[in-house]
Amino acid sequence: MIIFSWNVRGMNDPLKQQEVLDFLQRNKVDCGAIIETHIKAHSVHIVKLSSLLSAAQHYTTSGPGYLCYALNRASKRLVLWDQLRTLSAGSLPWICLGDFNVSHFSRTGFLSQMGKIDRLLVNRLWFLSVSSTVVFLPSGVSDHSPILPTIASSVVLRRPFRYLNCWSLSPAFTEKVLSNWQVPVHGGRIFSLFTKLRSLRGALKSIHVNEFLGIANRVADAKARLSDCQSLLQASAVNQTLLAEEKVLLLSYKRLRNAELRVLAQKAKIQHFQLSDANTRYFYASIAARKARNNIGAIEDMHGQACYGHDKVSLTFLEFDKNLLGATEEVFRPPTELFSRNTL
Repeated sequence: MIIFSWNVRGMNDPLKQQEVLDFLQRNKVDCGAIIETHIKAHSVHIVKLSSLLSAAQHYTTSGPGYLCYALNRASKRLVLWDQLRTLSAGSLPWICLGDFNVSHFSRTGFLSQMGKIDRLLVNRLWFLSVSSTVVFLPSGVSDHSPILPTIASSVVLRRPFRYLNCWSLSPAFTEKVLSNWQVPVHGGRIFSLFTKLRSLRGALKSIHVNEFLGIANRVADAKARLSDCQSLLQASAVNQTLLAEEKVLLLSYKRLRNAELRVLAQKAKIQHFQLSDANTRYFYASIAARKARNNIGAIEDMHGQACYGHDKVSLTFLEFDKNLLGATEEVFRPPTELFSRNTL
């Protein structure tokens, strides 16, 4: 889904009307807002709204949206800020974009300074749960940049095999590695290494499924069982059975908690992480930020057309590589008689 916001600073000029229409058709937006059209009542019949509406008649939205235009005075915007605070306090992801007017264009003598006033803001839930990218296009006929956020559809990709450091905490780790590595393989050294690593992958996956899959839920369950056991011990502190059970549950909880923190540290790629630090929210945010940096949601192809979405971006890369490396051509093979002993 592609949305947009653009402060066009007036649409009475026919050139600007055509530029806006070209922008809508070129970027294939789904919904958005054109701000500050400045269309006067006596000029409505001049502006070609019919063509703009025909290009925008397929726009759809699947959720609540708000369009607001606040007054310039800061005291008059207090109601707007209160409404935004109310929205941000909810339990849903939200996005806010447009002309914020937090800085202005000023000119002193021959020097000019222009601040960035077209911005896009999201809350933490959006950042963690929604896969999206944003492009700030050149301003063109306006002095404001069009904002083009793209909300990617959920694409299920096959995950590559990656070794998790927490697997070494499993009691069965050493045994499974040795048993798979000692299986004889006939072939060269590289083939033997590849075969053993491939065989070991299945054993490591079984460890992950049996002991570490859904590690956050396992940690929560282990902590709950430990708390229940310790609550019973408060009423019967000399119960040897409960004391032995508490010792086992405490070791299990520590092992799972250590494994969870190792997984988070490895995924976030934070080298200075100490295993005693329990700030898991920070590491979940770091993982989401890394995924967002590695994601390519929009790209411009060789013809200057914007491409959005995983499938179109992949095809654009493929087309570029084919054009870079060249097409397959028939290789000239000289006649074999040229290399005979009598002709050389």
